[in-house]
Amino acid sequence: MIRVNADLFQCINIVFAPNFLLAKLTRDLEARSDLFGQLDLSSLQRINSGGEAVVSKTVLAFINMLKNLSHNPSNLHFFVSPGFGMTETW
Repeated sequence: MIRVNADLFQCINIVFAPNFLLAKLTRDLEARSDLFGQLDLSSLQRINSGGEAVVSKTVLAFINMLKNLSHNPSNLHFFVSPGFGMTETW
């Protein structure tokens, strides 16, 4: 079960999450419809994702989930930045 401190989201600007975590969060948060429309995500500016291939379908599903969670979806202005290191060069 995911615990959510709604006040915490008011100060987050940049986060990192690999693709597998974006997928897990999306699946877990789908079951938390009580959170839909409850979070202030307006301070979020960027999600860095890397450490493995970034799957656009997963990212789009996560973005849609964030829109569901936000109490003001039209005020969400962030981007997802894929990152690659030496592991991904093979």
